[in-house]
Amino acid sequence: GARDVIKWLSSEFGSNEEVKRFVKEFEFRLESSSRMTGSHIGVILPLSGKYASFGQKALSGIDTGLKKMQEGGKVTVFTKDSMNSPAQGAQAILDLIRENRVSFIVGGLFPETAKAEYLEARKYGVLYISLSQINLPKEEKNHHLIEVQGSIESQVEALVSDEMIN
Repeated sequence: GARDVIKWLSSEFGSNEEVKRFVKEFEFRLESSSRMTGSHIGVILPLSGKYASFGQKALSGIDTGLKKMQEGGKVTVFTKDSMNSPAQGAQAILDLIRENRVSFIVGGLFPETAKAEYLEARKYGVLYISLSQINLPKEEKNHHLIEVQGSIESQVEALVSDEMIN
C-alpha cells in the first residue's frame, strides 16, 4: 500500500520539491527495511579514544551474552567504533544499515552519542537498544527504542535474558 501512495504522490504532486524529497527518502527507507537480515546485529561502541576502555568492557559483555547464538550460527554481529562522537555514531548506524543490513543495533554507551545514533536508526525503522538514557522528550521516542540503563553487568544481563532473546 505504501508504494501505491508514493506513486500517487509522485503523479499528483511530482513537481513540488518537498514532495520529491519526501518520495526519494521514503523509497530509500522502504528499500532499506526490506533488505534487513534478521540474524544480523549491529553494535556501536567507543572502541578508540578516551572512552575505549568502557566500550571494550561493554563489547566483552555483549560478546559473552551472544556467544551461544553466534556459535550456533543464529546471529552475526557487526561492530563499529563510535569514538564517542555523535557524528561518527550516526555515520556508523548508516553504515551498518546499508552495508550489513542489520535488523537491530546495540549502542549508546553515553547519552549524547546514544541520542544521535537513535535518531539515525529511527529514520530507517531499525530497532535501537541504548545502553544509556536518551535525552529526548517522550513524544520523540517510539517503538524503535529500548533504553537499558545501569551498570554494564546489568545491561548485559538484561540483553541476554530469555525474554529479550525471545
